Amino acid sequence: MNKALSILKAFWRKRSLWCAIFFAVMLGFFDDNSVKNLMTLRHENENLRQQVEKYEAEYEEALQQLQTMQNSQDAVERIARIRLQMKTDDEDIYIVE
Repeated sequence: MNKALSILKAFWRKRSLWCAIFFAVMLGFFDDNSVKNLMTLRHENENLRQQVEKYEAEYEEALQQLQTMQNSQDAVERIARIRLQMKTDDEDIYIVE
């Protein structure tokens, strides 16, 4: 009983330290703004930035193709043949996948 009482007294003497540790753990791990949530949001932010870069590159490529198509009839025919699988009346197309 004396041992338990001495442990309790030691705990009571350093109650401000224990309270500070308790609140630091609560805020650091269980709060909405916890370290885990912060790391998750940073990872998601990085993924979204990479997607933005990818879509900007696709946009630039599509813009370049649009400008090419506006200037050249051959480019329109080539894109129609490749993407839309269009053909002229006198030719046959075989698609191999």
